[in-house]
Amino acid sequence: PTMSSGSCPCIAHAYAAPSAGAPLEPFETELPALGPNDVRVRVVACGVCYSDVHVIDNDWHVSQYPVVPGHEIIGTVEELGADVSSVAVGQRVGLGWFRHTCFNCEFCLRGEPILCKSGVPSCMGKIGGFGDAVTADARLVFPIPDELPTAAAAPLLCGGITVYSPLRLYNVRTSDRVAIVGVGGLGHIGIKFAAAMGCHVTAISTSDSKKDECMSFG
Repeated sequence: PTMSSGSCPCIAHAYAAPSAGAPLEPFETELPALGPNDVRVRVVACGVCYSDVHVIDNDWHVSQYPVVPGHEIIGTVEELGADVSSVAVGQRVGLGWFRHTCFNCEFCLRGEPILCKSGVPSCMGKIGGFGDAVTADARLVFPIPDELPTAAAAPLLCGGITVYSPLRLYNVRTSDRVAIVGVGGLGHIGIKFAAAMGCHVTAISTSDSKKDECMSFG
C-alpha cells in the first residue's frame, strides 16, 4: 500500500477490523492535517502485539470501528509540523503505544507520558501501524539507531520497553541473578536484555522445547 503524495487531504491505506472480532480487511481513510507539533510517518514495519488483538476484539470496551491496530511502528518521517525540530524529513523513527499525550500532567512533566490519563493510543481512534502512514506528536517519536534492523526494532517499542523498564527501575547490575518467567513474546526479549547486561539469567518455562532457544539468547 502507498500514501498519496502532495498536501492534505492525504489518503492512507490500511487493514482494519470493521467490527469486534472481525478479520482485518482493506481500508482507506483520510489522514488529519498536522498540528504544529505533529509529524507524519510512512510506515515501513509494525510489530504484532497481543494488545492489538484486545483492540480488535474490544476486550477493553473502548474500541471504535473500523479500527486499524498496530503500535510498534517503524517508519520514515515524511512531513513536519511548523514547530517540529527534533526529527527531520527522511529520518527513520519509531512510535510506540501513545501518539499524543497532554504534556502537562504530573506524569508527562516527570518524563513518564505512558501514564498520562489523556494519552491517545497509536492503535485506537485513528489509523495505527497496520496502515501505510500515521500521524503523531513529534515528542513521542524517536530516532532509530542505524545499527538496529527495522524488523527487529519494531517489537522493542512495546514488548521491549515492557521488560526493559523493570530492569532499569530496579537497577539491575552485571552481578545480579535475574529470573525471567515465561519465554514468549516478552520473555525472550527480557532474556536478551538481561544477558546483554551481563547478568546470570535463569529462564523459567513449562516447556522443555524452549530450552535450546533460551540458551541461544546468551
